[in-house]
Amino acid sequence: MNQLPLDVRLKQSATFDTFFAADNNEAVHALKGALCGDGPQRIHLWGSASSGKTHLLQAACHLADSRGESAQYVDLDLWAQHDPQVLGALDQMDCLCLDNIECIGGRENWEQAVFHLADRMKLAGRSLLVSAGSRPDACGLVMPELVSRLGNGLVLEIRPLSDPEKVRALALLARQRGLDLPQKVAEYLVQRRGGDPARLFALLDDLDRSSLAVKRKISLKMAKDLAD
Repeated sequence: MNQLPLDVRLKQSATFDTFFAADNNEAVHALKGALCGDGPQRIHLWGSASSGKTHLLQAACHLADSRGESAQYVDLDLWAQHDPQVLGALDQMDCLCLDNIECIGGRENWEQAVFHLADRMKLAGRSLLVSAGSRPDACGLVMPELVSRLGNGLVLEIRPLSDPEKVRALALLARQRGLDLPQKVAEYLVQRRGGDPARLFALLDDLDRSSLAVKRKISLKMAKDLAD
């Protein structure tokens, strides 16, 4: 993984294996296909906050890295605070992931820079994966050419998990970590903290640490003590 001055460290847990796809299998397959050369290499993911867009982009970077390819995750919410020259030679990456592209909306210098970056990557046959809260024509971008470039790629909505799906996702993540998570505990956590899946899943770490500290299995009481 290339390291740049504004590099955001990837979450080690943000992989395709830990992503509970539910209704988003098409997006998972499309992202994997982009990296393997089996599908469109320009993909725009859109959806509500905490729907899993960042997880998927970082998972794509992890997959590219595991294949010995160069990859870079860019959080434009952070990068756009600087001059677009920070994009540098990112068009040389085999896989470039631009998260929160709406953050450059209305900023001519940034939109121009990303437009030309996208064209160079297309000519080189490299993967450009983008995320936003809305479709390309509704996420605040004002440069018609950039909107067109993004819209001409594969545009996929990332659908948020329902509460029952969050319970199943928690159970899957717990199994992957070797944790014994009772069904009633998972249901309680979703009921109390289900609004933000990232925070919900982070509670597993807290429960794991608490369980190890007291040398007891995860229980409903333990979950209530942490969640309340």
